Parts: sequence; C-alpha cells; structure tokens
Amino acid sequence: MEPQTDVTREDRYLDTEDWTLYRAGIALRLRADGRRVRLEAKTLRSRSEEAMVRTEWAQDAPASDVLPRGSEAFEPGPVTALLWPLKGLGIPERLRVVARIRANADSKLASALAAAGLTAPERDERAYAADLGDRLLDVVWKTLARHFGRLAWNEPGTRLGVDLEYLHDMRVASRRLRMALEVFAGAIPEETRTRFAEDLRYIGRALGRVRDLDVGLERVAAMEVEATAEERAALSVFATGLAIRRNEQRVALVEALDSERYAGLMEAAREWIAVGPPRGATVPAGGAPAYHVAPRLVAEAEQALKAAYAEAERTMEPEALHAVRLEAKRLRYTLEFLAPVLGADATARAKRIVALQDFLGAHQDAVTLLARLRKYARTIPRRDKSLTLGAGSAIGVLERAARVKRGALREVWGELEES
Repeated sequence: MEPQTDVTREDRYLDTEDWTLYRAGIALRLRADGRRVRLEAKTLRSRSEEAMVRTEWAQDAPASDVLPRGSEAFEPGPVTALLWPLKGLGIPERLRVVARIRANADSKLASALAAAGLTAPERDERAYAADLGDRLLDVVWKTLARHFGRLAWNEPGTRLGVDLEYLHDMRVASRRLRMALEVFAGAIPEETRTRFAEDLRYIGRALGRVRDLDVGLERVAAMEVEATAEERAALSVFATGLAIRRNEQRVALVEALDSERYAGLMEAAREWIAVGPPRGATVPAGGAPAYHVAPRLVAEAEQALKAAYAEAERTMEPEALHAVRLEAKRLRYTLEFLAPVLGADATARAKRIVALQDFLGAHQDAVTLLARLRKYARTIPRRDKSLTLGAGSAIGVLERAARVKRGALREVWGELEES
C-alpha cells in the first residue's frame, strides 16, 4: 500500500474588529486544504442540550492569501446567503483575520485564538452596576446603558436568525428599555424620553412580529406530536403559512435594523450614555437618593397590578387578563431595576412574579395562535372535508388551552401573594 501524504490544513478565522460574527453566534473561517480553499461557517452553540449538534455551511472560495473585500467579496453560495442579513453592519467589508492556525487535525476557534494570544469578548456590565449611594438619575443612566448594550450585543445574532435566542434577548432588551422610560419618566428629560420611546416602539414591533411567529411555530410543532392524522394534516399546512409569514417578517426586521431611524436611535443612545448621568438641574426629580424614591415606585406598580388582577378575576375577559400580564411585567422590571438599592428581597420577589407571567403568557400565546388558526380555517375549500375537520378539531384544542379558569388564576395569584 502506498503511504498517504499528510496534507497540512490552514484555518484563517475571520471576524470584524468588534467581533460581530462571534456576537451573532457563528465562527467563520477560510480553510485551505491542499489547493482547495473553502469558506465555512459554523454555529458556536449546540442545537441540542443532550449532544453537541451544530449547524454548518460551506462553499468554495478564491485560492488567494489576500482576504477579499467589498460587498461582492465572495461568490454566491450558502455562506454568503447566511451572511446577507449582516450587510447592514458592514459585512464583509470589515472582515479581517483574527486568528490563523495550521494543523493536521480539526481545529476549533478557541484553539486558534489561544494560539494567537487572543480571547473572544464577553459582555461586561460592571460599569452599570447600581449601588446604594446612587441618585435616581444614576440608576436611570445605568439601567438604560445596560439594556442599550444588550440591544446592540444581540443585534448580529438577531440579523443572522440562526439561533432564536438572540432575537428573544434583543426583544427583551427593547421591552426593558421601554419600561424603564415609563418607570423613571420623572428622572429623564422629556425630549430624550420621547425620542427613545418612539424609536424603541418602532424596533420593538419589528422584533415582536418575528418572535410571535417563532412562538407560534413552536406551539404548532408541540400540538402535532399529540394530534390525530387529520389534525396533523391541517396543522402542517397552517405551519407552512406561518413559516412563510415569518420569513416575510424577518426580511422586514432586517430592513428595520438597516433603517436610518434605528441607526439614529443607537447613535443617540451612545452619545447620551457617553455623556454620563444627567445633572440634577435638568430633571430635579431625579436628584433624590434612589433608595428614597424606590419604595414609592414599587408601591405604585404593586397597586396597579392588584387593580388589574381584581378586574380580571371579576370578568375573566382576555383583555383584562392581558392587562394583568402587562402590570406583572411592570412590577417585575421595576423590582429588578431597583434591586441594588432595595436589597435581596426585591430580587426574590421579582423572580416569584415570573410564575404569574408564564401562566398568563401561555394563555396570550394560545389566544394569538387561535386567531391565526381560525383565519386559516376560513381559507380551506369546503370540498376539502378532511382538512376542514382537522382544522376544526385543532381549533378546539387551542380553545381549551386559551380558556383560563378563575380557580387556576386565583391559585397562581395566591402563590404570589403568600410569597
């Protein structure tokens, strides 16, 4: 047998100066193996908790040691299609080689970075940690700075769309920012508050439209597991429609992230954060010690939640139940924003509110999906009796899930009140 020739493989890992691809959850490399060069992308996180399962994309690349530049740097292929949503962030014009390694065995990004004496970045929020001596102004500035940072950190992964958690985290950051603007309204200059609130609502809606469809698709997949054959057929067609709609909304989301409006919001936020906490003279209400104002803000949120619950418990109407969910979120976020000056009890109480949010969130998700399923059912031709029956049966399943019993609501509320 002829001895085989060892082929030395060289991997050049690519990213931007601010690690856009790493923050998006992928590793990008040019792999040179003999005379062939491949452009390869791989998810950093596993798709399964039980085993390491990662998604990979690959295509041929020019056999050159010079890194291609410009919007047409690489030929069309699976990897360039994957990276398309990141064009608004200057990919691939900003790509550079962050690490280079030669080996006869498969090498990973961490090994390549170690060999180059580099480490990938992690989000550092220590500068925005509130403390007991802060004014309300300081807490406001740190809260907004922290969550604007999370919004920016999760943007690349949201654009890419491979790992749904980035979109979820970016949406949560936008929600917390909007809630902080409401909770701390008296400690933020009106012009700043109005500008941030309007633009955050704009991007939050774009994020929410995609996230709601993600949740809907997950719910339909779970329903299919226990569905009858007729229900599965109807749910399969329904899911296809949801997936098409989701893809349309993802394109709209990327366009929103590429918009001048969103770029202006982030630039204004960076400038506002860079200046530091506002002077007390600009918003006198914010000059008070945070520990002095915090109990009042929490008490107001608690009263609003109790009033919303009383109305929901009386009527059990979907709108009233949704109002409880919103007020629960307000109280939870208020406690989390002010926990550093209120103490550990505030953090513990915020965590206990999650059970109420989850209970009402599952109900709201079912209500939203039920409306979509009913709309789909109306499009089924009458002659297709099997599909009509399957859709009707699936609607019945969702109707039962969307129905909240007064006793169940009281039980969840009671657990919160006793804690």
